[in-house]
Parts: sequence; C-alpha cells; structure tokens
Amino acid sequence: MASVLDIMNNYILPACFLSVLPVLFVYLYLCCHLHTIFKDCYPQLLPANNGAMDSNIGIEFQSLHVIPPLIRSDIVQQLPSQYHQKLCKAARITSWLLILLLLIIITSFILMPKS
Repeated sequence: MASVLDIMNNYILPACFLSVLPVLFVYLYLCCHLHTIFKDCYPQLLPANNGAMDSNIGIEFQSLHVIPPLIRSDIVQQLPSQYHQKLCKAARITSWLLILLLLIIITSFILMPKS
C-alpha cells in the first residue's frame, strides 16, 4: 500500500495538478465554440429564452450551462456535419478527463496518510 501511495504522490498527483487547468481551458474553449456553432447552425436546439444570460458578457457561463446536456444527448449523432459530431465527442471526452483528474486529486487527499 505504501508503494502505491508513493507512486500516487510522486508521479500521478503532480501530473494531475499540472494538467487540470489546461484541460479545463480546453473544455471551456470547446463548449464556447460548440455554443457558437449551435447558435449559428442549429438554433432550434438551444433554449429560446435565457433571461439575463442572453448578453455577450455571460457567453461562457451560458455555454457551460447549455452545451453539456446537448453533447450527452442522442441529438449529436443526428447532426449532419461530421466535424460537429467530432467536436461534441471531443468535448464529452474532455469533460470525462476533467472529472477523472479532479477525482484523482480528491481521492489522493482522502487516502493520504495523516502525519
């Protein structure tokens, strides 16, 4: 058990810390890019009334609120563009990677021996 914790603390945890922020930025970029694609090409898939989030100031927050349920739905396979399908799949894989990295960081702090 000690060797697993040593490997986790010496190799896996620093790699997770160093890669969580870039993966988060890639995920945010993909969500914003997909939001503009859906807004331009498939406006019927986006909600019509977003209230206060309808301004340009909240475009990142709006995309983080609207896009994740869309990329997890079956609508993605029905999109006519192969490029848009691949972008949705990349965003979904990036979200899984982000969740995995955060879970590894949280579990490492839970499993870390108390001194």
